[in-house]
Order: sequence, then structure tokens, then C-alpha cells
Amino acid sequence: MTFVNGLFIRFDIDPWVSTDGFNWSLPEQNPSSTNNLYGGTYGKGLYVVVGSSGTVLTSTDARRWTLQRTNSFAGLAEVAYGNDRFVAVGSSEILSSKDGVEWVSEMPSDRPMWSLADIIYAQGKFVAVGSKGLVLTSTR
Repeated sequence: MTFVNGLFIRFDIDPWVSTDGFNWSLPEQNPSSTNNLYGGTYGKGLYVVVGSSGTVLTSTDARRWTLQRTNSFAGLAEVAYGNDRFVAVGSSEILSSKDGVEWVSEMPSDRPMWSLADIIYAQGKFVAVGSKGLVLTSTR
């Protein structure tokens, strides 16, 4: 669950939304997806949630969602917004997007086998944490 732009968003197969944390509603429009959702953020007037099998959903109002193509099958655990971009992390994957629609892999060519579980943007940098004490930082 996250609280962004005045809304609570709870993740399951659908992004449930609440303004008060007590009363929850399903999206009015949700793309056909059976993938679990795990993390979300808000930036550039866009809600972005991520989940298993490279799933990325976007919405301008948190009620009507659009499935975006990522060309990734990795489980995405979390997404953050900062420095004019979205960055999503998960199982051996880092994806970035300037608009929430077009996603690009930022993984090194040797594709190390580690899992990132969380990412935030703070003090001018992205900080991602993962398995075995892994911490990655980036200012871009």
C-alpha cells in the first residue's frame, strides 16, 4: 500500500483506491491482468503501479487504468518518481521511463542475479535496496 497525491492505493490484482483509508473502491476501468501488483508512485500527473511479470499500470485519476508494455517479464517490486523520471525495480531488473508509458531496461549487460525490493527518491538521488544487503544509488 502507498499514500500518494492524497490517495491511499492498495495493491492486489487490482489497484484499490481510498481517500480516507476506510472506504475502498475498485477501479472503474482496469486492463485485463491477473498479475499481482506490489508498488506504486505518483509523478508528472500520473499514478504508476508495478507488479509481477513486468506489469506496469498507469492512470491520471487512479480510477481508470492502462496497461503499459515493458518488454520485461521480471517481477517488479516498487517504483519511484524523481528527477523527471520513473524508476521501477524488482527481480534482476531496473526499468526507467520519462513518461510512464515507454520503459527502458537500465540493467548492466552482465545482468547480475540479484533482487531489488524497494526504491525511493530523496535528496536528489534514487536509492534502491535488495537482497544480501545490496544498496544501489543513482542521480539519474
